[in-house]
Amino acid sequence: MNTISVMTFNIHSAIGRDETVNVDRIVDVIRDVDIVALQEVDNYWERSGNVSQVDLITDALPDHFHAWHPVIDLWKSPQTRRQYGNLLLSRFPIKSIKRHALPKSAHDGRLALQCGVLEAIVAVPFADIRVYATHAISSDSAMQIERLLDIYRTSRTEGAPISGSHDDKTWFEEEQPTQIPTSAVLLGDLNIRPGSEDYHCLTRAAVSPECQPLVDAWSRGNPSSSPNGFDGESDQGATYYVDFDKKSGERLDYCFVSADIADRIQSAQVLSELDASDHQPLKVTINSQPPFEGGQ
Repeated sequence: MNTISVMTFNIHSAIGRDETVNVDRIVDVIRDVDIVALQEVDNYWERSGNVSQVDLITDALPDHFHAWHPVIDLWKSPQTRRQYGNLLLSRFPIKSIKRHALPKSAHDGRLALQCGVLEAIVAVPFADIRVYATHAISSDSAMQIERLLDIYRTSRTEGAPISGSHDDKTWFEEEQPTQIPTSAVLLGDLNIRPGSEDYHCLTRAAVSPECQPLVDAWSRGNPSSSPNGFDGESDQGATYYVDFDKKSGERLDYCFVSADIADRIQSAQVLSELDASDHQPLKVTINSQPPFEGGQ
């Protein structure tokens, strides 16, 4: 395997542009992608047919491992819970999973949704890497992006899920991550605009030996595009279309990568013709050769 593919896709509860719910369309889009972060996945909502979309998607992709983060998790019945959140799928083993809540405001009557970040260590061919799957909302974007960056910065200093030492050796006798990689991929609908203060919060963040800078994969994969993703006449890399026919809209969905992975980006493309959701998926192809240690 010389390349791996990663994708972020806000599936809008599998409701397409035709206003019908169709999970099969989502599966068809992501089937051949190695690592996928899905946002707005429903379990047992009336609007999406009272089914578990997580089960439908994962059952259709038996070659993918998965991690589920229901950022909204409510009682539905004695047998089911009404959930909504982020789903990570990976052809490669997911060595560990952490789930983080992002800060939320009440907003005095406006819709305010709990958001979160799923953090995983994934064993890709060239290294163990951190993968973040997230969804932020525009009304809370400033404090959510700040918290997201804090999670990214402190991951290595917090250490592995089980660390230190103890007289009870059963804590350590089974295989598990002992270090947190510096290499990372961040995938999600961030609801921020290129060139905005929130965008620069991510791309211009102070770094340290424990924390590499983050690079916008779309900009790296499309070097002729405007640095801010907008050339004054047409939206470049837009993932949320105001006009589907003209492919014009806003770039809200992102893949950010640590600097060492940025050098491996082969391409970044928005799948502009798909109508399976109100967002378009962003797919990034990364060279997987030669292997490296991932900063461990």
